[in-house]
Amino acid sequence: MKKESQKGVSVIIPTFNRVKFLYPTLLCLANQKVEETLEFEIIIVDSGDDETEPVVRMFQNRGKLSIVYKKIKKCKNRSLLRNTGADCANYSILCFLDNDMLTPPDFIQTHFNEHKNNEHTVLLGCRKSLLHFDIAQIGEEALQTNFNILEQLPFYTDERIRLFNEDEPWRFVFSHTLSVERTDYIKAGGFNREFGEHWGFEDLELGFNLQLVGCKFKLITDQFTFHQPHFAQSNKEQHEMSHNAELFIQLHNCFECELYESFYTSFDEFYPVLKELKKSFVLPSKETQKKYDLIFGCLFSSMENVSYKNMYLGAYSMKEDKSCKNLLIVETFFSLPEIIQMSILAEAFRVSECICIEDNEISKIKAFIKIAKKAGLIIDYNAEKDRIVFKKQEETNSQIFIMLLPDIFEPEKRYVYSWLASHMLKNGTYVNIRDMKKTENVRYDDFYLPEDSQKLIENNFERCFGKTTLQFINSLSMLLVDSSPAIPNSKRTFIIHDEDYALKFQSLKFRMFNNANHLDEAVFDTLSFLSVLETVENYKREKSCAAEKDSFCCFMENGFKEDGIDLILEAFAEYAKDHTSAKLTIKMPDPSAFLNVVFTLHNDISKNSKLFSGNQKRAMDLINLVTMINQNGLEKNVSIIQKNFSISEVVDFVDKSESLIFASRGCSVPPQVYIALLLGKKTVIGQHHMILNWLQPYCSIVEAAPYEFAGELNVPAACLNLPYVAFRMNSQKLFECLTETKELLPDELKTKIAQEAYRIIDTFFVRK
Repeated sequence: MKKESQKGVSVIIPTFNRVKFLYPTLLCLANQKVEETLEFEIIIVDSGDDETEPVVRMFQNRGKLSIVYKKIKKCKNRSLLRNTGADCANYSILCFLDNDMLTPPDFIQTHFNEHKNNEHTVLLGCRKSLLHFDIAQIGEEALQTNFNILEQLPFYTDERIRLFNEDEPWRFVFSHTLSVERTDYIKAGGFNREFGEHWGFEDLELGFNLQLVGCKFKLITDQFTFHQPHFAQSNKEQHEMSHNAELFIQLHNCFECELYESFYTSFDEFYPVLKELKKSFVLPSKETQKKYDLIFGCLFSSMENVSYKNMYLGAYSMKEDKSCKNLLIVETFFSLPEIIQMSILAEAFRVSECICIEDNEISKIKAFIKIAKKAGLIIDYNAEKDRIVFKKQEETNSQIFIMLLPDIFEPEKRYVYSWLASHMLKNGTYVNIRDMKKTENVRYDDFYLPEDSQKLIENNFERCFGKTTLQFINSLSMLLVDSSPAIPNSKRTFIIHDEDYALKFQSLKFRMFNNANHLDEAVFDTLSFLSVLETVENYKREKSCAAEKDSFCCFMENGFKEDGIDLILEAFAEYAKDHTSAKLTIKMPDPSAFLNVVFTLHNDISKNSKLFSGNQKRAMDLINLVTMINQNGLEKNVSIIQKNFSISEVVDFVDKSESLIFASRGCSVPPQVYIALLLGKKTVIGQHHMILNWLQPYCSIVEAAPYEFAGELNVPAACLNLPYVAFRMNSQKLFECLTETKELLPDELKTKIAQEAYRIIDTFFVRK
């Protein structure tokens, strides 16, 4: 019997100038604990020119590992390298491992046992991606004698743990940790060398072929490997995927492949719909196929392995712009989910000037035009003998937006944008909602939305919209920090001016976004007003509190100095001298609840590491707050509520006081100020606050003076804060305003502001 048929495991590791990562990987493999009868080998396929070879020789000389070393001159074709390793393998199980993976001592034994118990099964190893790792710091001994020490480092977990299912399981095949029976690997044809030196999809394509030859797939969830971090290189590689994505779809013309590429995060939503539609799909006749260069709306399944070159679903087209004379969209199109329809039309009008349907039913024509408009295409049509021919007249803005929510630790502003997103979704506009901290659950937010709106937001986190042209909604204050997202400088970008602090240099507002649509401060103020109007009106119809005399409230949502709590306490202490029964209630968020939802795939160590500085600041702010209350002898007059409220609870909280004091050193006005005005409360603000002009006469306005940001907020001066100005309200004037009276906001003005707010939203964001 040839050695290549012997029972055992061949671990195949391709590498290209990655000796820094390969060394710890080999340390872990040299530390494997296996049964005496189990044989295994490590096959290194080296295509680089660094010090990999002498390092491999060193491990060979130690005698703890059976290593086969194969040298190939400079080559980045991952498929070729892995296939070369497989050709050198001597054992029945092929285990493909990336050169930056740290394996536990039972890694090889576990894979062997799983294959012994599960024939014709592809095993997918789960990984934990470390955020920090340095073998020189942790030490070789620690890694080899106490592998679990890695659990104490910050990492994020494999997303496939919550996503994996039996619907097209090839989607979850990643070659960083993958094992397969050699016979199945050969039957599937190995890795496809056509993917060349571009990054990605060669492992998915192998999984696709393994599925075709009848393999099952299992995700190993009781054992983890650890990935060594190298983010810059990884991000660069992932930007080079488009070539391989197109090749993958060309090789396997099926709706599943197009769904994966165009609607990755929405695959499980759309897959069952298309799978059911497939049953009624009728293949266009040969005569029809000859009439058209390209046919969209076709549904071929992954198991069919069709060879048609001019028929696709069409959500992701590999054709060049205007490369087809005429394109047919078949009847199935009208039963597809609208988002997929929009993507198909976007691609259809990109590759052809004439789009046809062989149906002259007026309802179909109207539906086609409506869907095209949502996708940002104004089209016209001509009726011919046996078909309708559509042509593009112009491009306009689509009804699909991407919105990045403000940080969960900025609850007031986050609430306004969440409300806007839910309002748009309720009115038929599509919104892909994203979050810098990877939050997927807004039920723990402060100022959280009603249940129906929460569900809408959560259902639209990280949605995919295929090839349809997108628009962007962004907060200016988020773009003025280093971590600002990559958004286009184009007319498809809407930037809402909601800056927290005044800028010394106005040019910063337009930094890198001179072509975008800039919506001034009044837009954000109007949105803030509208976001609470309905809640307040409902509250007033159903409930009303009798506020205690000399009762005040304020909010410390952003910080002790940021929200001017020191100024409020100073003025309130003066007021309490003559009004000994006066009460001030300070509402704060409970940030500990946010740990349940931020960085959802990260371990607690990683979360605490990322949030450490913010948590330290919030702890210090609370100490400063309590200290100042005690120093001014206000223990009996001031109470603190530390809890995350729904927007309805915020309204109730404000209504229980006679007055709301807002003394933020920033300019932006939060929703609770508008709540107070709508409830008829005395509302104290600073002259620097950017409230709607219509509402100023109904506020008690305190003088304020500008100061250098760093000095006023007692933080180190840095490039990020030098252009800003923070304001300090005059404590004496603030004290005087506590007794001032103002007339109530009239109902007709509320209506006028609401009408203007809806006009703004309809103009820019909701196009019915």
